[in-house]
Amino acid sequence: MNAASARPASAPTVAWADFAGRSCLQFTFEGHLTLEGARCGIADWRARLDERPAGPVDLVWSCTAMEGYDPRARKAWQEALSELKPRTGVIWVVSTQPVIRIGARVMNLFVDLDVRAVASESEIAF
Repeated sequence: MNAASARPASAPTVAWADFAGRSCLQFTFEGHLTLEGARCGIADWRARLDERPAGPVDLVWSCTAMEGYDPRARKAWQEALSELKPRTGVIWVVSTQPVIRIGARVMNLFVDLDVRAVASESEIAF
């Protein structure tokens, strides 16, 4: 089995993208995030951070196609946020779904980061 076929379908894609003139790390979530998908996305997150110099990186979580997430996936994501907090700037959560936006704000309470929820990527502004 090659690495591509071993990747869970629920894993977000993680790539560098420009938003409002800034290079950000964009996560694109689709469907229902499982624990396995979260672990894969977190590994990709760490790998992308290793590509850039130390310092905070702004994150864009594109969740418009996300349907939900498992509690264990949320916990793994929250633990990664806590660990990667020194490398994290503003977190933009892009979603029109209240459950996704509320979930992101709840995570913010545990890791004390600047989380901003918007309905579309065009609303991202620094």
